[in-house]
This record gives sequence, structure tokens and C-alpha cells, in this order.
Amino acid sequence: MNLAPFLLTGSTVTLTSGAASTNAQVSTSANQGSVQYMLYNSSANDAWVVSGAATNTGLTAVASVGGTPSPGFMLPSKALVVVSGPPNAYWATISATGSNLIYITPGDGS
Repeated sequence: MNLAPFLLTGSTVTLTSGAASTNAQVSTSANQGSVQYMLYNSSANDAWVVSGAATNTGLTAVASVGGTPSPGFMLPSKALVVVSGPPNAYWATISATGSNLIYITPGDGS
């Protein structure tokens, strides 16, 4: 685990979605290993977020409901997290209710 302050390695990407999943690629300057991504949910609604490899252009997020597992994780309203992932990853988000706006920034550190 890297305990250094978060250092930007690319531009911030925004994802807006509602009941339909949307995705986007987040470009990084790193081309191998894993990088960190800072995610912030600026909306009043919880979001379901999933990441995939740079080749996963059709990535889709699915909200986990009724005990049915789904890939990814829930990003609560107004939460900020740093997670690791592959370089140049695709990210997808969906909202179980309402809409959400997620900011994703690639970097290194915590």
C-alpha cells in the first residue's frame, strides 16, 4: 500500500448516469502494473461502480438488489474513495434511484 499523498497521473473524467449504465475510459500516464483512482460521488444518490480493463469498451454497471451479487461496489452519496485498478481502465456507473455524477481521477498514492 502506498501511503504517499495522491499524485495526479491523468485528467479527471466525469460519469453521469441514472437507471441506465454509462461508461468512460480514464487515461493514465502509467502503462503497466496498477494505478490508483480517486472516485467522488457528488450526487445525493448512492451509485454502483465497476471497473474493467482498457479493452472492455462495453463495460456495464449493475446495481446489486435483492441479494443478487453484482461486480463492482457501491459508492455512497458524497463519498470519496481511492481504489487500485489497471492502467487506462474503463469505468461504469449506474444509480438505483435518481441520477448521479461521479468524478474519477487517476493517480498514485492514497
